[in-house]
Amino acid sequence: MAREVESRAPVGEPALPPLALLLMVMVALAWGLNWPAMKVALGEFPPLTFRILTIAIAATLLLTVTALRRERVRLPFRMLPKVALIGVIAVTGWQVFSALGLLYIGSGRAAIIAFTMPLWATLLSVWLLGERLGWRHGAALVLGGIALALLLGEDLALVGSSPAGGLLMTAAAVCWA
Repeated sequence: MAREVESRAPVGEPALPPLALLLMVMVALAWGLNWPAMKVALGEFPPLTFRILTIAIAATLLLTVTALRRERVRLPFRMLPKVALIGVIAVTGWQVFSALGLLYIGSGRAAIIAFTMPLWATLLSVWLLGERLGWRHGAALVLGGIALALLLGEDLALVGSSPAGGLLMTAAAVCWA
């Protein structure tokens, strides 16, 4: 049967096992449904309570799996300040800003803005790590920036009302980056 699957794959590309395809579809669905589910949950719980609950559940599950696999979670003491700083920015910043942002804008718009993270990661790598970008990277950044401006344009036009949703989601994306 393996030969049969391999013969269907294009030349030079490995065949995707059915289980891998199923898992990929499940992850895509879970990730896509996550945003509307968060929007609904935020209608029932205050943002920080919601995020504390989700982090507590996730941490409990991860530590349980780690314990069941008899793995140890170790962190050298010298790494603690760096890990704490990253945790505050990347985890806490992401969690708080995205939950607050979802209070002001729809889940679809929030997800699109959140996934501008690669744009911010690229800019931060240039600024903080001294990365050099080629013309393709530059073109991608310009196009990404234009897309972000179009996405935020409606929110920024509401300065008299509340541009908070788009700005909070952008802050979440920057923290994630």
